[in-house]
Amino acid sequence: MGARGLLHAIEVSWVNAESLGLIGVEVWGSVANNRALAVRLAVPPVVHGAYQTWVAQGLMTGDTWYFWTRSLQGNGAVSTWTPSDPLAGWGATVLGVENTPYDLAYGDTMKELRWLLEQLVVEIRTMREVTEQARDAQETLVRLMREAAERAERETIHVA
Repeated sequence: MGARGLLHAIEVSWVNAESLGLIGVEVWGSVANNRALAVRLAVPPVVHGAYQTWVAQGLMTGDTWYFWTRSLQGNGAVSTWTPSDPLAGWGATVLGVENTPYDLAYGDTMKELRWLLEQLVVEIRTMREVTEQARDAQETLVRLMREAAERAERETIHVA
């Protein structure tokens, strides 16, 4: 059980209890190693008696997060926290391209590749936005054409 840094994410893992009444596991997290400051991030679907993971995505490179979990029972009961110490959550640091071993060996090349990658991400986001706008325009056009066809059909019926 614990947490490990991934590329722009952190994976939290635990083993669920065998309890038949288990209906969920809350995952709480904070950038401070203090459970009093943590917020509930997720209640992933339960896999009974099994090793389970949940991934916090879209995090900032270099940020360290701390996590705690607790089980929810169907009768409304809530388990104790894991880890139990409110000032000792499972900690992990978010990884990014800039803190990989390749960055150390190929410094300037990696910086240029990062810049190119960032530009590519911007272009992909722009393409997605344009695609969504085109889809919306197409849906509007189809709706207007149907309305016009219905109007023309009603007018044809009234003339006859």
